[in-house]
Amino acid sequence: MPRRRPVLAALALALAAVLAPACASRIQHHTQYSEDVDFGRIQTYAWIRDAGIIDLSPDAAQLKDPARVEGMIREAVDRELANKGLRQVAHDEADVLVMFTLGIRTLEVAIGTNAVEYGLVWHSKESEIHQRGELSLDIFDRASKAHIWHGSAEKRITEDDEPAVLVDRAAVLILSEFPPAPR
Repeated sequence: MPRRRPVLAALALALAAVLAPACASRIQHHTQYSEDVDFGRIQTYAWIRDAGIIDLSPDAAQLKDPARVEGMIREAVDRELANKGLRQVAHDEADVLVMFTLGIRTLEVAIGTNAVEYGLVWHSKESEIHQRGELSLDIFDRASKAHIWHGSAEKRITEDDEPAVLVDRAAVLILSEFPPAPR
């Protein structure tokens, strides 16, 4: 029995080393919607503005190329809505209007240790800068102007993330629950 513990401990450490990065980089998402809306009637959509939606996001100034990012977001959302059977039409013909916001938060995370040794207290002053990105989609009933659906995805951004891949994954996850299942 004593021999198993080192093997199990090594296996646990190996699994933790493999799974920790995957968990840390996972996209988290959630949705909310108005329960009194018949989402089955929605067949067409339009963007709330033809261009410049990203300019409404307070964090757009942090992006190197906001117009390119907006294009990636629109393309990914258009593709997912088309996969769900919705057609993009002119603004005044649409059942619903779609918009997005983009948020970027920069967090400074302290790392290191605190210790007491020989009666002295010391701690490291190291820190890491983390960025979290959030993409939110909002859908409005065009006729009533009511906000009927909201979805968002959030992830810690790393240097290894490819923006186009990240936007595609976020759009797929956010719209995975649109339209909501009838109750």
